[in-house]
Amino acid sequence: MSRRLASIAGVGVLTAMAIASTTPDVSNFGSARNYAGWLCLTPKHPSTGGRPRSGGISTMCNRYIRRLLYLSATVQLMVRRSSRHPGTDWLSRKLATKETRVAAIAQANRMARMIYALLRDGKSYRPRVGVVPA
Repeated sequence: MSRRLASIAGVGVLTAMAIASTTPDVSNFGSARNYAGWLCLTPKHPSTGGRPRSGGISTMCNRYIRRLLYLSATVQLMVRRSSRHPGTDWLSRKLATKETRVAAIAQANRMARMIYALLRDGKSYRPRVGVVPA
């Protein structure tokens, strides 16, 4: 399982082993969003007076895995910014419109959803053809 997880761009051996050893059976989660919420990579939604607002992420969950995913997402952002041709994919658009830390959490959330899909299906990661990995 950890070899399949390490094939995702940005997920290294240490992160893959930590996820494989601490994640419960993914059939307990209803969706990839629930799995990302279990890792506290989704924003809190406090509301007052009927106004829903998006808040920051919670710090109550598994801090180690969340930190590993955040650091690998930050490295991906640094590599993307240092390249001469940033591209027009999802990550480049996110970097152009959002603050760096917000983009890093969004990328970590996206990686968590990919991890959920691999754990659920039991398949290996195959990047889309013609898409530069983030």
